[in-house]
Amino acid sequence: MIKLPAQLTSYNDKVDGSASLRFSTQELTDEEILILRRFRGGAGWLLFAENDIQEADVPKDEAIYEGKSPSQRLYNVMFKLWKETDGIGDFNSWYRIQMEKIITAYKNKLP
Repeated sequence: MIKLPAQLTSYNDKVDGSASLRFSTQELTDEEILILRRFRGGAGWLLFAENDIQEADVPKDEAIYEGKSPSQRLYNVMFKLWKETDGIGDFNSWYRIQMEKIITAYKNKLP
């Protein structure tokens, strides 16, 4: 856990109902920077108050981050690849062919 004085500088509403938040801090120590780097890409709780947060305010249960599923992420990356490489033809047909290649590769790894 890291506790930093911060200012909420902006937020953006996202289509899926979530939000993108941006905070600014005062100058950080090397230790604080290392902690933030370790947390990058992780899921957890974000508490923000204009006054000090009490230990009792910190949730004890695990934070559940419901971003895109791994299959949604793969689909989006494959679409971007298809579009940037040639984008010719039907994406759904190309996608099925690529998925069969992936499935076959994993089947071949089975004993």
